[in-house]
This record gives sequence, C-alpha cells and structure tokens, in this order.
Amino acid sequence: MRRSELEGTGLWVIPWERYKTGAKSKTDMPIPLSEAAQAIIAAQPNRGEYIFSYTGKYPLSNFANAKRAFDAQCGVSGWTIHDLRRSARTLLSRVTDPDTAERCLGHVLMGQRGTYDRHSYQDKKREAFEALAQLIHRIAHQPEVAVADLAEERGKRRR
Repeated sequence: MRRSELEGTGLWVIPWERYKTGAKSKTDMPIPLSEAAQAIIAAQPNRGEYIFSYTGKYPLSNFANAKRAFDAQCGVSGWTIHDLRRSARTLLSRVTDPDTAERCLGHVLMGQRGTYDRHSYQDKKREAFEALAQLIHRIAHQPEVAVADLAEERGKRRR
C-alpha cells in the first residue's frame, strides 16, 4: 500500500497493473477502507511512500520469517497466510450477501452475470468492510460475562 494510492475519502485505489484482475480490465480498483483500517493506516509512521514498511523505501517482505516468529510467540501453528483471506470471506458471509462478499475479495462474477452486471458495489463493499471490522472487534474483544454456578445458586434457594 502506497501513500499516493490513498484518497481522503477512505479509498485505497490500487493501480490496475498491481490488482489481481487488472490485466483483464485495465481499470484501477478502488477499495473502500473501514474506519478501523483507516485508523491503523493513520497510526503508521510516515517513513516514505510505503505505508507498511521498515524504511518507507520498500514494502514489507519475507512474510515467512515473520509468520514463523509469530507462530512461536503465540503458540499457534498449522495455518497459512492465505487462511486469513479465507477467514475474512467466511466472516463476510455473516455480515453481507454473497455477491458483495465475493466483490470484497476482488472476485468477479462469472458467466452472463459477469458480462452484464457492471455495478461497482462500492457502497455495499464499504458497508461490508465496516461490518466486518465491527464483527472482528466483537470477536477479539468479547465482553466479560457473569456465569453463575447453578449448583451453588440452587443451594441458596433451598436455605
């Protein structure tokens, strides 16, 4: 992600040359950013053009080493970085319709629908990414719940 690709309206516009379907369409791809994503980006130090970078001159790389260190630190293994994409798609099913979820991942509609449906889904994708961010927040920050010991509570009533 490059600073020059961000628009003040909460959009990340990925040049078609770098987008997964770009060669077919030769169209830049605007990605709406949730408020949570915008806050993460805003919190990054400005070292240069690349937002996620050690120096600002080059994008982050060597994810295999970083993943190994993460696995060792948190004690979780047996997953791939692509599993994060799969998890996001699964969670999107909880907050939006299948067409929007597929568009959020950059997938195109196939067959006649792909030929005739030229809608950009921008508003729906923005809503879906916002709902996804809120869902992830709720999962990661579950409220504390009071759980009663039912046997103890029954004993109190008998007294």
